[in-house]
Order: sequence, then C-alpha cells, then structure tokens
Amino acid sequence: VEAILVNIFGGIVNCAIIANGITKACRELELKVPLVVRIEAVTPGGVGPVGG
Repeated sequence: VEAILVNIFGGIVNCAIIANGITKACRELELKVPLVVRIEAVTPGGVGPVGG
C-alpha cells in the first residue's frame, strides 16, 4: 500500500466525530503511509445529524 484515501460524505454522523476517530486510529496504528481524508458535510453549518 502506497497511500490511503478516505472520502466521507457525512450527514447522519457529526463530521468532527469521524475526523477525531480517524486521527486516533492513525496514532494508535502508527500509520507509515500517507493518508488523504476528504470530509464533506451535507447539513447546514457543516456538522451534526440531518434535521438536528
């Protein structure tokens, strides 16, 4: 594996929770390859559950 690409299209889960989880996992696994993460929220304000 040369790199990892993660593409999240959020809407139900708060995108900050996803970002924090990815960050924690990378630190725990001591990731040695480049990681590119794209997170796009679909709710107004950018975070939070739909309708929340």
